[in-house]
Amino acid sequence: MSEKRNTVDFGAPADFGAHVFRVEIPAARTGEIWIIEDYGYRGGEAGIPRQEARAVLERRVWSQIADAAQRDFNPA
Repeated sequence: MSEKRNTVDFGAPADFGAHVFRVEIPAARTGEIWIIEDYGYRGGEAGIPRQEARAVLERRVWSQIADAAQRDFNPA
């Protein structure tokens, strides 16, 4: 049996400097949802940006895909 990974927030690895996708959900129910790729330690080196916005979604769209996104971004 595999050991359960230590995660934070939306299920990202808790390892400092890890390459992760981050979902920014504003407190306001009408705000846009941003999906950001954070390159961790590799960011800012050799022309790699620190982070990039990968998608900006309306709240209604996010509500429809949130469960699937969580499963895809955080495989067991």
